Amino acid sequence: MRKAFALDIDETICDTRRYWFAELSQRFGSPRAGSLDDLIAHYEYTTNVAEWQTPEARAWLSAARADDRIHRDLLAPIPGAVAAVAQLNERFDIVYMTMRPDSIVGATRDWIRSQGFPVGEVVASPSYLFDGERPAWKGRELMGRYPQVVGLVDDHIDVANNIPVGYQGKLFLLGQPSAPRSDISIIPCADWSEVTRQVAIAFPRELTP
Repeated sequence: MRKAFALDIDETICDTRRYWFAELSQRFGSPRAGSLDDLIAHYEYTTNVAEWQTPEARAWLSAARADDRIHRDLLAPIPGAVAAVAQLNERFDIVYMTMRPDSIVGATRDWIRSQGFPVGEVVASPSYLFDGERPAWKGRELMGRYPQVVGLVDDHIDVANNIPVGYQGKLFLLGQPSAPRSDISIIPCADWSEVTRQVAIAFPRELTP
């Protein structure tokens, strides 16, 4: 039986943040001059933009995060992700493990298929969880699926910090310059090209069926 690899979705294979920043800027005003790339580089997360913490902006974003149409039709893949995941799928089954609520799993599956990513199980967090509870949920889910799921590609520091001690798989931390902890195997990767290279090093072909 082939081993599997888990992939995060938002900011790992899907450029969700760009859509949120673009829409919030248009609807509620841009907090500073410059391009969309400049805005994202400066603030990183929408929660860091004070001008977007009004009740109206937060209500719009909360509704948008549960909107099937947005998650099915309006989001673009991260550059290089489609080709890199296809290469990964040559050796591993793919499991999509996301902190998105399970209420939008159907739309997420449709987006995965429409963008040319491999078909795979979509594991989403229970809708009743608060945002702050989702990283710990994901860490437990990853731990419970080892050794069948041997690794995870994810961009989120909070997920890295919530993987239980004793996890023996590997976390490829996308877009981060360093590992936030040293008691589990975390491999920082600047982009998907680096992920592909590091996976080949960590899992030599002779060690995988």
